[in-house]
Amino acid sequence: DDGGLVAGGRLGCIVGGVQKRKISAFDNAYRRMDFESRVAGYVVERFLSDLGFEVEIIVDPWMPDDTIVVGDLNRLRVGPLSTDAVALEDLAKRGRMIEAMLSGTYTMECRNVLEAFAIHTSLTS
Repeated sequence: DDGGLVAGGRLGCIVGGVQKRKISAFDNAYRRMDFESRVAGYVVERFLSDLGFEVEIIVDPWMPDDTIVVGDLNRLRVGPLSTDAVALEDLAKRGRMIEAMLSGTYTMECRNVLEAFAIHTSLTS
């Protein structure tokens, strides 16, 4: 059993800002800087586990602070609703200026979400 992650899957972790900072601080004790460095700080965009899995870290500003969603990102699809794909709409003319607006309604489709994703809640922040 692959545990929901098929071969060639793209493992991702969707987190809020608080958990992103926690992940970025995993190896704080082992970081070293030279004295000439004028910039401090670290950003972790991928996490490599001790089992060899590489996990892409994605920040979602609307994710609760105590929650992480882990799963196969290849099982997510974004597409337009049937009648409202991206279109350029003209706005009201004001003087000599012509304005337009990009408009469209999109949705996300999750395939086999119960088998491919795990939601971890009640994490300390």
